[in-house]
Amino acid sequence: MHYHNFMQEIHRKFHEEKMNNSEDPIKSISIKMSEKYKVIFIDEFQVVHISDAMVIKSLFNHLFYQGTILLCTSNRNPIHLYHNGLNRDRFLPFIQLLFKFNYIFEIDNYHDFRLKNIHTKDDIYTLPNKTFEQVKNHCSDLYCRYYNKDINYVRKNEKFNQTLVVSNFKKCIIPYMLNKYSIFSFQDLCSKNVSIDEYNAISNNSHTIFIHNIEKMNEESKGNEMRRFILLIDILYEKNTKVFFYSNIPLFQIFQTNCIISHFQNLLEKMKSQYDHFKTFKESLKEQLKDGTFNREIFGSIMLSFDTTTEISDKLFDAINYNINKEYIPLEYLRRVLCFHIMNYEIDIKGHLKFLEDEDLIVEPIPYLLFE
Repeated sequence: MHYHNFMQEIHRKFHEEKMNNSEDPIKSISIKMSEKYKVIFIDEFQVVHISDAMVIKSLFNHLFYQGTILLCTSNRNPIHLYHNGLNRDRFLPFIQLLFKFNYIFEIDNYHDFRLKNIHTKDDIYTLPNKTFEQVKNHCSDLYCRYYNKDINYVRKNEKFNQTLVVSNFKKCIIPYMLNKYSIFSFQDLCSKNVSIDEYNAISNNSHTIFIHNIEKMNEESKGNEMRRFILLIDILYEKNTKVFFYSNIPLFQIFQTNCIISHFQNLLEKMKSQYDHFKTFKESLKEQLKDGTFNREIFGSIMLSFDTTTEISDKLFDAINYNINKEYIPLEYLRRVLCFHIMNYEIDIKGHLKFLEDEDLIVEPIPYLLFE
């Protein structure tokens, strides 16, 4: 089960237990689950909200000691779960529990297989942003082309401000619907207190979604919007919902998370100003890196040669190291982290990649930690 759906189910059961005046709702849920399931597999395991963090900690504490086996996939090393979360110190015992009851495997494969079967003649991310009327025209045009309909059909079947019943207690408004084609603004979906229930309902009732007026987000100024947007995209991806985006913000600049991105941009520019290629940079460190790896201290001395402060150097090292959590990091790993940065946050992607790649080496990207 996907993590979001798993937590949705747990919160639903928690509410039921509370309504039944259970003295310990989480313990009661865990007993029933352990009787029903011997193995629980959770895909895309990540903890973002404090409510999830406290429930997960208590739930699996009971499940593990009742003999339930947990299998899960995650894009994060367990030690970075709920990173920088509120009252994270109360969540840390759960991480210790994970290491006690689970084997942790890093699957060293950074091919994004999700991109393999994507073939489209239409731009899915459009600059600049479009008005609602322009998006509506784009939506109806695509619909007519795909289903071989005309504008008269559109006018007969399009609906505005359609009410979608989510549950007995929740409803949401879809600003525009043409059968299973829906249009929303970013503000409709992410600036309001929209829940996972509503996202699931929208995805269940939409084959294709158009989202316009997407804003720049970061943890400081639009943290809630950013988390909702990521949750929304996770759910739409899981449901195979097609999405078209419209924004004045280039794709690689949507998530400007703290200063880490600019630190990597500065590092890359300084490296390129001193070396004609990453290979030259690597060769210059032969004496310093006899086994081809660096630790925090060595990395700091390298960064010092680029006039980088110790504080920024430490942030960069932590960002590079978050996926592997090793004392010594191969220099080739740094190359792949820089590749990830270029492909996601630089404008001149091809020009920057030339600095990293050579005839015998095509670099695969590895993500770095975005949150300080």
